[in-house]
Amino acid sequence: MRNVTLLFLLFFCIHNSDAFLSYCMRAFSSKKDFFSSIYDQVNNPLTKTLIDSYQVAYELKLFDGKRQVKEFSEGLKDMVEFLERSPTQKEREVLNNLNISIDMLIYRTSEIMEFVKQSSPEEALYFSKVTQAVFSIFSKYLPVILKQDLHQTEWSKVNLILQEVVNFDSRNPKFSLYKIERTIERWYSLREWILCRM
Repeated sequence: MRNVTLLFLLFFCIHNSDAFLSYCMRAFSSKKDFFSSIYDQVNNPLTKTLIDSYQVAYELKLFDGKRQVKEFSEGLKDMVEFLERSPTQKEREVLNNLNISIDMLIYRTSEIMEFVKQSSPEEALYFSKVTQAVFSIFSKYLPVILKQDLHQTEWSKVNLILQEVVNFDSRNPKFSLYKIERTIERWYSLREWILCRM
């Protein structure tokens, strides 16, 4: 009797394996990440612009593997949450010290991703580290800076790096990306900046 039951279960599993696998594929292998699921729920156009830019980088596979995608996604959640509400008094003070507009930073990031998207696959791969460096601003630096004491941040370095991103010129994109890279490398390697090991 037990052999008949085992045979029945084996047949049932084999017969339904396609349905099981398709469910798993839908549940765990979707190309859409969590940003796609919240896209329709956000109200701030800046948030949508940032998510669109991130999606372009994700689709072009400009991140170094699943671990980095997860790290960047987690940090960007905090940035999305910040963009979707009014800043606190402390956050306003921090933003005043940054000397740049978050709006312009996001718009320039969108322009950077538009350029990278139109580049050849080889060029896009070449620019991937600078792209990661720009996204680390939103996923690693700004979420932390906005919570820090005003006196704990090296404003001069941070401002120069952010200003170089804001200065991105779509008429001369390659040189602009080179300038972002060189500004970061005045103090850190790109890897150190991306990993936030400063």
